[in-house]
Amino acid sequence: MEGAKDTKKRFIYFNNIRIRGIDPLEVKEALLVSEIIEDYPDDKRGQSFLVYGKTRVGRDIHVLCGMAYDILWIITVYEPDPAEWVNPKTRRIVK
Repeated sequence: MEGAKDTKKRFIYFNNIRIRGIDPLEVKEALLVSEIIEDYPDDKRGQSFLVYGKTRVGRDIHVLCGMAYDILWIITVYEPDPAEWVNPKTRRIVK
């Protein structure tokens, strides 16, 4: 992920992951070029964040991740729904 400041190796752990028709290789591709678009530092289960990335073929992917014990946990993966997102990086404001 962009902006990573340390060089410690991070391990990815898929725990009860829900992948909606997305190949795990696509998740890897998206994570390699991803950026954090939402941060949830006070999540009751621990810090989590939403990242956005593109696969090699240009598919937009969101990955909800958590960090614990120096491990990156992948919680869920999905394609952003245009009804909920202005663009892949900007959430629609619903009034």
